[in-house]
Amino acid sequence: MEEAEVWALLEQQKAVVADHFEAGRLHRVRRFEGFDPLIDPVATERLGTALAARLAGSYDLVAVWDTLDAAVLGYVVGRALERPVVRILDHEGLITASAPIAPGARAVFVAPAISDPQEPRLTRALLEARDATLATVAALVDLATGTERPVALVRVETYPPETCPACRRGQPLSNARQPLAPGGQHG
Repeated sequence: MEEAEVWALLEQQKAVVADHFEAGRLHRVRRFEGFDPLIDPVATERLGTALAARLAGSYDLVAVWDTLDAAVLGYVVGRALERPVVRILDHEGLITASAPIAPGARAVFVAPAISDPQEPRLTRALLEARDATLATVAALVDLATGTERPVALVRVETYPPETCPACRRGQPLSNARQPLAPGGQHG
């Protein structure tokens, strides 16, 4: 699947919106809003199958955080890879799995985006405690926020302010600080 088609499907599902904003001194022109796989099941199927096709290597299972968006996406990827899906559950800090994990198993962690880097880290720790391995992290959208890049269909690009295409067009930042008008109100 071509990158333009992936962006179009994500925008259609309201997962990504155009927005010029600053994050960590870098500028972005797209914002990941969250992924609802139920908005368009056909698009979800296409995106999940395309993500599975990007995964190189062999895996014994697909691991997902226990959220609806991750579970549905993981199901699609698991079906495409012909592997079982194991949900990773967080019960007030106690991390468990929804099914047994065999020693020596190789897993791929799948999520719409890695917005919380704790999820793959905790998944890795759980797998290692069971003598299994987290071989790959995969996401529909790479948010470019961590040091470890996931296998992804698209990446939200970041730009220094001086090379940001939206800044060059004169588009203001959506999260820019606004000076207060007299009386403490925004003008």
